Amino acid sequence: VVVYFFLYWSAPYIASFYSQPELKQITRVMGVSLIISAFRIVQQAKLVIALNFRIQAVFSVIAVVVSGLIGIYMAYHQFGVWALVVQSLVSAFISTVSFWIYSRWMPLWTFSIQSFQELFSFGSKLLLAGVLHTIYSNLYTIVIGRKFSSVDLGFFSRGQTMAYFVPSNMTNIVTMAMYPILCSIQDDYVKLKKTFKVYIRLVCFIFFPIMIILAVLSEPIIKIVLTDKWLPSVFYVQILCIAYMWDPLMRINANILSVVGRTDYSLKSEIIKKVISVIVLFITIPFGIDVMCIGLALYCIIDLLVSTYYVKRIIGLGFWDEMRNIYAFFILSLVIGGVVFVVNIFVESDLLKIFIGTLVGIGLYISMCIIFRIKEVFDFWSIINSYLLQKK
Repeated sequence: VVVYFFLYWSAPYIASFYSQPELKQITRVMGVSLIISAFRIVQQAKLVIALNFRIQAVFSVIAVVVSGLIGIYMAYHQFGVWALVVQSLVSAFISTVSFWIYSRWMPLWTFSIQSFQELFSFGSKLLLAGVLHTIYSNLYTIVIGRKFSSVDLGFFSRGQTMAYFVPSNMTNIVTMAMYPILCSIQDDYVKLKKTFKVYIRLVCFIFFPIMIILAVLSEPIIKIVLTDKWLPSVFYVQILCIAYMWDPLMRINANILSVVGRTDYSLKSEIIKKVISVIVLFITIPFGIDVMCIGLALYCIIDLLVSTYYVKRIIGLGFWDEMRNIYAFFILSLVIGGVVFVVNIFVESDLLKIFIGTLVGIGLYISMCIIFRIKEVFDFWSIINSYLLQKK
């Protein structure tokens, strides 16, 4: 509530900063999603502790699909930026209502100083790190909106939204699933390291091909979903897919610092990373948005380097150790990306490009994983089989 009132108060100044008077109302309306989302924090945390991720995934998918359809409908009917505003509010509302309906927890009107002190000593550093990350996450939008036109900002924002769709939804599910499991072995660093390596391999096995295929198929997807007028977003989607494909690995490394209680490392690494990110941003601004996106992709590698430096100090697993652990998935993903690109040259229909490209990409990736006997493809198949047997 405090953050929202600050946002409400600062809305006129934000509009003045961008020389866009309509931003005053947009900021105040969109900020309501902060309050809506805050009401589901405890319910969501209880589901994480109970390792009930299926329900969270269902709620997330429902919210994303419904809000996305509403956003697309409004965009087609010329609602402009308000389509994005309503999409954000609807997503937050559906998620919050879903958690409240499912959860039986109700708040008590009492305050515990002891609990506050215990939580604050652990969470304050994470809070500061989170604030820094949130500021950084919106920094590109702020700078592009100020230095370039609103049209350029729209193309960038749409490209960023599309590229970050998979990581933003799936990475949260993965990290929430990992956290309580890793916490249960936090004192056994040997077992923690072994489990951590298993997780990063499985996550990269899934994420790398998805992001590469999305990058290659971004043009036909945008043509069909958003129409030709959004084609300038294609390059942004492609570069940002390369950048955000590292997001799960970045988040998992940051997660391990919290697991072992080293929130001081979390804050230190976040400060270092954000200082570097600002330097990269301001170096690339004079060269245009395209170069800014390339700079963002390079920064993601730097982010990973910094995070793994601190992870290595705890469990002895550094940047190059992790790269050796996952390089096969990266190479295979690049190969299928190249094949899908070549295949689509001979396909005229955008819909067929998406359909054929996806089938060829997934089929070739799985085939190569089987040929090279990559363990994760068999593990993943076992997980699917177990799930199907449970359904029966």
